[in-house]
This record gives sequence, structure tokens and C-alpha cells, in this order.
Amino acid sequence: MSPSLPPRLRSVTSLVPATAVAVADVGAGHGALAAYLALHHGGRVIATELSPGPLAELRHNLAAWHVADRVEVRRGDGLGALGSGEVEVAVVAGMGARTALGIAAQAPARGVRWLILQCMQRDHLVEPWLSARGWPVVARDVCLQRGHTYTARLIEVAAS
Repeated sequence: MSPSLPPRLRSVTSLVPATAVAVADVGAGHGALAAYLALHHGGRVIATELSPGPLAELRHNLAAWHVADRVEVRRGDGLGALGSGEVEVAVVAGMGARTALGIAAQAPARGVRWLILQCMQRDHLVEPWLSARGWPVVARDVCLQRGHTYTARLIEVAAS
């Protein structure tokens, strides 16, 4: 049984490069995005959470969706749960811009080639931050959900 994705998370999935062998869902929350990727992307999926409560919910939901064997679950802060070069794509969605950009800043050190960012608040901070680092937005998808507009961006991470 595949989880139902809201429009904002479907927007994120549309940006995952088809060639990506490994994808991380950072701050995976309930795990619906990680489960969907495991069922439809075909590559390796790692889902991370920082706190024990959300981590337990993530594991429970993945088991209920029968994808626990297809998604590696790890506890960790930001990209800290990932080894260097372990994933090509890191998805950071469902957080405020300050938190998401703090995580994004870790990408070069972790060997992440692509970031998909979708911020829940203060999205206006994203483009200037990316521009200052010379990280181009390769693709974007904008969606409307419950009266709110969400922008998902596929970003090419410049090596540091």
C-alpha cells in the first residue's frame, strides 16, 4: 500500500533526478515521501529524523506501508546521519528556510550533488542564499495546497 502524498510532496518527487542511485529524505517526519520514493524511484532511500519520538513514528509508518525493508532509517541531525558521498540527492522539505538552509550548507562536505529544497516558512530567503554560494536552481515546481503556495527547487551543489 503506497502512502497518499499531498500536492506539496508530489511537487518534490517530480524533481528527483531519474539517474539518482541514492536519495536521502532529511527530517522525514511521517515518512510518506521516503515510502513513495522507495516504491517509485527505484534507488536506495535513506530517511533521517533527529528525535526519538518522530523516529519511532517514521519506523512505524514505514512498516505499515510495507516498505521498512526498502528504506534505511537513521537518527541524526541534518546531513550528519549520512556518510560522505553516500547519496547524490538530499531532500529537505517541510521545514522553515533557516533550518533548511542550515542543512543545505552541509551538502558540499557530505558530497551531495543535488538538493531539493521546499521551505514551509520564509521561502524568500532561499534564492539570495543560493545565489551567494553560486548554486544554480536547475528546476523548480510550484504548487498550491490549502491556500498556501510552495516552491520546490532542484539545486546543483557547487563543490567547496
